[in-house]
Amino acid sequence: VKKHDGLLAAGIQHVDAFVDLNQTFTAEELCSGLAHALPSNFKDIVWLYGDGDQNLWDPDFSTRLGYIEDIARTCQAHGIRTGIFSNAGTWTQVMGYKGAGSLVLQQMPVWYVHADGSPDFRDWSERSFGTWLKPNMKEYSKLDSLCDMKIRGLQYF
Repeated sequence: VKKHDGLLAAGIQHVDAFVDLNQTFTAEELCSGLAHALPSNFKDIVWLYGDGDQNLWDPDFSTRLGYIEDIARTCQAHGIRTGIFSNAGTWTQVMGYKGAGSLVLQQMPVWYVHADGSPDFRDWSERSFGTWLKPNMKEYSKLDSLCDMKIRGLQYF
């Protein structure tokens, strides 16, 4: 909470969170845990990432999709906005095919990875996945530090 408030006080406008999914928790357990862990003034996005490790997921792809939809709905009920963080390769591993998605997911923002060094969305048509028509953010560089601070990489939005 102190770090979140400190970042806001420093003038950083958006402070998102990141959750690595693996079906260990029910949607309610995950979202209520997030609701308790996030600062009360958290207003940004919790990005959901599904690792491609098949041992972490139910064998049925439709169950996997339903699980992510349940998280989106349940977190929304807890006042938490969620988005999807992935890329076409990982999405295909987790969901079974590149185009897997739903109206529930399509309404969520999507952040994709293509570390091509280009801060633009011109590559989305060839890198797209799920049912998203356009992305909200792109990780275009894999830098891990900047000015002695750990960072997730360079993002374009």
